[in-house]
Amino acid sequence: MKTVYIFAALVALVGCGASEEATAEPRVEPAADDSNATEDDSNATEDDSNANEAPPEAIDDPIVGAWTGSMDGGPISATVTYTFAADGTYRMEGYPSIAERGRWSIASREGGTYQLALSDRMRCGPCEDEGPNEPAEDAVEEATLEGDRLSFRRWDLERLQRGGQ
Repeated sequence: MKTVYIFAALVALVGCGASEEATAEPRVEPAADDSNATEDDSNATEDDSNANEAPPEAIDDPIVGAWTGSMDGGPISATVTYTFAADGTYRMEGYPSIAERGRWSIASREGGTYQLALSDRMRCGPCEDEGPNEPAEDAVEEATLEGDRLSFRRWDLERLQRGGQ
């Protein structure tokens, strides 16, 4: 029973609520000899030459990257890593085993103070296909960026990696 209380306390501590990453359906190309191919199917590879370019909605901001932090206090200690990707997805993973994933965007920014909009959130522990996954409500949360330090959800985080997906 203590494990349930500790897990509940950690969820309250990190303000956890997460969501599934948006995933695109894979494009199935028709075979060269496919007699049922339509005109749209035959032109499907025209845009593939730009596959290595960032999507037009890519987020170019210093907050993009991986951030980590830890807390020691009370009966438990905890660690967390947030990854904010340029494609607008984010993931939080922590110990004890807790995770969150979803989409993020900058709702507003004034200097180093951000309002981050978190959507399509899923709580997971950890985020595995098997679950348990629970949807969480969209939220706007404040974050403060100072150099390679980010304050977010009661965590003081340090930069692990800049940029990235």
